[in-house]
Amino acid sequence: MRIAICDDEEVQRIVLERYLKEWAEAKKILLNTIHFCDAESFLFSWEDDKDYDLLLLDIEMNHINGMQLAMQLRAQGYDVPILFITGYDSYMSQGYEVSALHYLLKPVQKEKLFGVLDKLECRKKAEKKLLFRMEEGLLSIAEENIWYIEASGHQCILCSDEKRKCLWVVIVRIL
Repeated sequence: MRIAICDDEEVQRIVLERYLKEWAEAKKILLNTIHFCDAESFLFSWEDDKDYDLLLLDIEMNHINGMQLAMQLRAQGYDVPILFITGYDSYMSQGYEVSALHYLLKPVQKEKLFGVLDKLECRKKAEKKLLFRMEEGLLSIAEENIWYIEASGHQCILCSDEKRKCLWVVIVRIL
């Protein structure tokens, strides 16, 4: 599972990552978290890598806030699950406008975060995605979008039309 944490407070990013790791270890789930200190750095990375299973977004950040970031992603047609984590409940109604998965208030209670992650994991299991470890990190692909996987020594060649409707050839390592 690949999760982006976008929060301008380093302490919050560290705490969230610790909670995420604890949850993933208990569930025996591979986890890759990527930290961003603002929406601009996330968007810069997003141009090249849109393969996230969940975005944890703080709302109150400088320049582009988390709600604006979510609106921008939705306007571009991206349906990645979004979990807002903020100290302000005044944005809660806007969360529905961007189809947010959930909205947690700071300080985040570990049990509430785990509940949201469990809900997401149940939804993901229904989607039947496969997870591959690659040199660049983890890659999840919907089972129905895989054309074929060809074994070659200790590696595989994966061909898929995931998200782009064009042939993808990726070298992956077998888990």
